[in-house]
Amino acid sequence: MNVGIICEYNPFHLGHRKQIVRIREDFGADTGVVCAMSGNFVQRGHPAIFDKMRRAEAAVRCGADLVVELPAPVCLSSAEGFAMGGVSILSRLCDGLCFGAETTDAEALSAAAQALLSEDFSPLLRERLASGKSFPAARQAALTAMGLPGSLLETPNNILAVEYCKAILAQGSPMKPLPIRREGSYHAQTPDAANPSASSLRLQLEQGADISPYLPQAAVRCFENVPMHTLKAGQRAVLYRLRTMTEAEFAALPFGSEGLWRKLMHAARQEANLEAVAAAV
Repeated sequence: MNVGIICEYNPFHLGHRKQIVRIREDFGADTGVVCAMSGNFVQRGHPAIFDKMRRAEAAVRCGADLVVELPAPVCLSSAEGFAMGGVSILSRLCDGLCFGAETTDAEALSAAAQALLSEDFSPLLRERLASGKSFPAARQAALTAMGLPGSLLETPNNILAVEYCKAILAQGSPMKPLPIRREGSYHAQTPDAANPSASSLRLQLEQGADISPYLPQAAVRCFENVPMHTLKAGQRAVLYRLRTMTEAEFAALPFGSEGLWRKLMHAARQEANLEAVAAAV
């Protein structure tokens, strides 16, 4: 049996190692673990803190059998596009897809995914968007209107889990969804010793702190004496590009519905740095 993981490993830490160990505990020591990993850019639109070869090496040294790269258009897509791309790749290699979520009920996640794909969902979503709700709130309300818990779409890992299930259903993938409970806080600013978040580790790295206690020893060696990459390093170039774009170029950007492209255009011309631009949008 081969089990797939769609990941970013930005950077690879103890929680990631725990997931690989858990897969082999549940499905046997000979289970193949295949990771579809973001390359040098990740879904949040930033460069990965370490380059893709170092992160892939860390994953293999810590138990993965194979790491394949998610193409950049997939990495820089929405949660839906990220899931669709990852499932498309791993469906050719794996029997199951393992992911962390706040909800570990695969049937509940799949039921929500099926509802999002149904013909009944779109009219309900449009009604709630027309009432002034934001897209995330409208999706939750539409799901609730279909008799399913909208709370399934409240947390980041559940949202991605439902998207994985949706991609599996939409593509007729042979993979089974294999959710495991996500431990620790996704956006914690201080690393948890047992379940560190990648966000907290990146913050520690940018502050010059030692993150080795939160990494498997094999991963520590992969990240020693290698350059870090942050969006700040290219901030001036990105701001220059944004500030010289025309209105038509902003309007042509993907995923710019609900007026997002216009918000981005105004923020880029008014704010002093990229963090402020993102916060304004």
